[in-house]
Amino acid sequence: MLVTNAQVSSEFKSSEPVPLEDVIEAHTIKNIQISPNGVYYIYVLGKNYKVGTDGYQTSLWLGRTAGGSTRQLTSGEYNDWSPVWSPDSQHILFLSDRQERAKTSNLYQLSLQGGEPIPLTKLKKGVRSPMWSPNGRYVAFASADEPSAADKEREENKDDADVEGENLEFARLQLLNVRSKDIQQLTYNDFDVVNIAWSGNGKQLLFSTREEPNENSSSTGMRIQTINIDGSDLTCVFEKKSSINSIGYIGDEIAYTAPTTDTTNSSVSLWKLTNGAPKRILAGDHNCVENSHFGVSTDGMAAVGIADNLICGITLVGDEPTKIHLEDKVGNDMLRNGYVGGFHVRITNQTVLVLTYIDPHRPMEIWVARGEGDKLTAGQITHHNDNLLKYEYGSTERMKWVSSGKTDVYGVMIRPTSGKAPYPTILHVHGGPYGRVGLEFQAGALRWGQVLAQRGYLVLLPNYRGSSGRGEHFASLVRGAVGTGDWDDCMSMVDAAIDRGLADSTRLGIGGWSQGGFMTAWTVSQTNRFKAAIMGAGISDWSMMAGTSDMAAFQSEIAGSPPWVDLEKRKDLSHSPLTYMTNPKTPTLILHGREDVRVPHSQATMFYRAMKAHKATAKLVTYPREPHGPQERLHQMDILKRVIDWFEKYV
Repeated sequence: MLVTNAQVSSEFKSSEPVPLEDVIEAHTIKNIQISPNGVYYIYVLGKNYKVGTDGYQTSLWLGRTAGGSTRQLTSGEYNDWSPVWSPDSQHILFLSDRQERAKTSNLYQLSLQGGEPIPLTKLKKGVRSPMWSPNGRYVAFASADEPSAADKEREENKDDADVEGENLEFARLQLLNVRSKDIQQLTYNDFDVVNIAWSGNGKQLLFSTREEPNENSSSTGMRIQTINIDGSDLTCVFEKKSSINSIGYIGDEIAYTAPTTDTTNSSVSLWKLTNGAPKRILAGDHNCVENSHFGVSTDGMAAVGIADNLICGITLVGDEPTKIHLEDKVGNDMLRNGYVGGFHVRITNQTVLVLTYIDPHRPMEIWVARGEGDKLTAGQITHHNDNLLKYEYGSTERMKWVSSGKTDVYGVMIRPTSGKAPYPTILHVHGGPYGRVGLEFQAGALRWGQVLAQRGYLVLLPNYRGSSGRGEHFASLVRGAVGTGDWDDCMSMVDAAIDRGLADSTRLGIGGWSQGGFMTAWTVSQTNRFKAAIMGAGISDWSMMAGTSDMAAFQSEIAGSPPWVDLEKRKDLSHSPLTYMTNPKTPTLILHGREDVRVPHSQATMFYRAMKAHKATAKLVTYPREPHGPQERLHQMDILKRVIDWFEKYV
């Protein structure tokens, strides 16, 4: 089915490709928050890259839910983010690195009446997860212990031997008195505070914890705990053997979002604790929770974003779940034909929804919707990315096909803006594996769809086995099985496009980042049908991933086992591309960040050496200072240029 939008026309659009500089310079919008009285909303605007050594530059913007233009509140010279409204809707709390650029973030308060932001904390270890109390007197937040005199002396003397598992910087639960700026530490235990919520009466705090301050610890088990604001009665109310994504209350009951099962690559569901026992109340079987907001009404409703195959949904949860129906002013079903990047809801005398909306031909902007109950009508408010609308983009279609095991698989296909079928074709594989491709604008440093379509390529984006949006069973199919059914899904999408006369079987390329990089490396090790491959931050050896990745438990689970278990079968080896590098022929571009801790750089080095050992064409490009995703502007530009050049040279 062709995805169209009545407000997007190809008339008078340039047939030239969008300049890569414009792709990188696109604005991002995040952290939308509607004020408690439903009158205002605030959001964070910025670019998706760091500005040199100064880090990210973002600013706070304010709008009215009744409509009209938005206005900038902070300068944009710093990284201002994570805004939180005061209960009286007159002040905004936010995090900023203006004390130490690109290092730590501290708390600031900004009045709607104007004036400069007032610093509330000056902590060397910074602040995270700030939450304003219902009466406005306190702010709860998480922060690690401040350096002692001995710590400072060791740092100055470079006496900094790092012993694994010792001297961990646990984030403690802290309570700030807004008027006096005094800070009271509430927890001293050796656990790491992650998310925080207030009880309705403001006398107790709800918070989630993990055993150690690292990503791997989140995967192996988390707790939900409560404590009184005077520091008394610390109680663990629930313990889960996997991660907990968010916490809050629905009515008077504790609620949270978490994996449907105690595994890593699992669908995500909404849960309640009823009489201390977990009860799943939304999603997980055939769809997945993407994000959530608690306390969106005076009676404690929640608003939950749902991934349902290629469709985005928003469900209000009180006594019973209610799906929101969202249309634009000419009657188009927005949730079915586009993508919701982020949102927030307030229910007062009306339901107000503010969201970032994206469709296949239009980049992210703010839309505001109002209505009675669950039927809302939305209008576009911002035009931060209008400069990208003057170019012609490839038409985007939903695609369904049947893979191995009679598995129905769905994905997105972008037709090129020029040429005739059959087209040279790029299979672009998303990361995760628990991620998904939706009906969204595919242009960015790691989103190559429209950039390639404008240069004559058919682009195929599969939601293979293990992806989100299809529920627990579909997500589980990749555990201990990477490179099997998921690879069949990707290859069968190519075959389906060839059978339909759209893809040229003699001019195929493949590429992706992270898990998409793994799928690329796996393809190079399995077949020579592709003319070119681009392996971005991809896995070549699951054995080393279990030992070196910051998410070792996750990596071991989807590979089947770590290398020190099940030594005879060694499932990790049977799913590693390096195991099968006997005759690689596909010219492969390998892109990787030097400081990547999720998929360490050694993964790229090993694959490159394996390619060169077989005298195959390969190029390894390393980006200094970069983590798993590229953050610096020039590196993002370099990636896009190399992707285009590599495919143009070999496909």
